[in-house]
Amino acid sequence: QRTSRLVGLAVTLPPRTRRADHHPDDGYGEALASEGNWLAIGAPNARKIGVPAGTSTKGPSGRRAQKQPPAASKGPPNVGAVGLLLRAKDGWRREATLTASDAKADDHFGATLSMGGGVLVVGATGVDADQRAMPGAAYVFELQPSGHWTQTAKLRGDSVGGAFATALSATKRRIAVAASAQMPWGPVYLFERHLAAGRRWLQVARLVLEKDRNGSGFGASLSLSGDRLLVGVPHLL
Repeated sequence: QRTSRLVGLAVTLPPRTRRADHHPDDGYGEALASEGNWLAIGAPNARKIGVPAGTSTKGPSGRRAQKQPPAASKGPPNVGAVGLLLRAKDGWRREATLTASDAKADDHFGATLSMGGGVLVVGATGVDADQRAMPGAAYVFELQPSGHWTQTAKLRGDSVGGAFATALSATKRRIAVAASAQMPWGPVYLFERHLAAGRRWLQVARLVLEKDRNGSGFGASLSLSGDRLLVGVPHLL
């Protein structure tokens, strides 16, 4: 009889770093994504930290990329941040803290995460909640040869109701983004990287479940692999 064992892994930052960057109410760990030796940890309720938006606080292997101001103890609520850790021989090292280039209060940056092919997608489900019919955005960061993660795109939806980026899945060439939290059905947006368009991410499809009027939850979960996209529908009747 074959048996299997599931081994759990919990990652915590060194106490000094944790005190400087995080508060118990930040929601640190509400979203996770990993690839290779990289680990991304979302803190969607974090207040705005005292670093330039859209950049990281440290360079590769913990070296200071540039002189940064100290982390702010106060700031707009629920801005959100993502911590990036890199696995080394002596354990996990804090490499960077990512924020959005246009970070604002109540964006909840880091609510959802997906990483694949050197691409990290960060969901911010509260972006422009008071201005758009569908709030939320997905921020795309890409790993550079220097070892830094740089924001390269901001993806939006065009539907009415719900919230964009409630579920994500990313590969090197494609990104799937769901908007189904408060809607009876989908949609799920599919973006592809187009080299002819300067490597920009362009929307190529908008997927919905036909004749879905019963709140099936289409897009509650997503998984991209090659040319296959799996879409979770937990309440399909």
